[in-house]
Amino acid sequence: MKKAPGIKDEPDKAIAIGNLGKALQDLGRIDEAIAAYHAAIAWDPDNAVIQANLGAALLEKHAWEDAADATQRAIALKADNALAYGNLGTALLNLRRYDEALVACRQAMSLKPQNATVHASLGGAMLELGAFQEAETLCRQAIALDPAAIAWFNLSHALKALNQLEEAATAAHQAIAICPQSAGYHFHLAHILPLQGNLDAGWLE
Repeated sequence: MKKAPGIKDEPDKAIAIGNLGKALQDLGRIDEAIAAYHAAIAWDPDNAVIQANLGAALLEKHAWEDAADATQRAIALKADNALAYGNLGTALLNLRRYDEALVACRQAMSLKPQNATVHASLGGAMLELGAFQEAETLCRQAIALDPAAIAWFNLSHALKALNQLEEAATAAHQAIAICPQSAGYHFHLAHILPLQGNLDAGWLE
């Protein structure tokens, strides 16, 4: 009987389809990307990168349970993926599994990812979990790698929670300087300024 085709017969098949999925994801075509990732996994279910990318795409769909499942499979296959742990933390946070989310985020931190997006995302997750000191550290690390607006914004939130109002306002101003059209950034600053006694400036924001 003829053997059914599999990854051993066409070793590049899963990688090629997985790469297509990543390209579709980068283009914002998330449903098509997810379909491609599932097709790739059918060829090679033990590919940790494709499993992790599937988890990330499912996060974009806010399919938290499925995202957590795919990301946990990726971690089981390759346990040193900081981005996967960060994504798992985000999924678990949205599932309100807070203790598990905190463990996942701290595991991502322990792997010392040299990626600004990962640091900024983890910082945001730590904010949601109330780990403000860790959030501050992560956001500062993100800024050192790439001083993006979201990293300054998250840092400002962490510093406000730690009652470091002057630094929080400075960080908020930095975020606004990079992205002056963000109503959310201005609104956040409007909450900080009155706490410093700057009522008029707060109303203007």
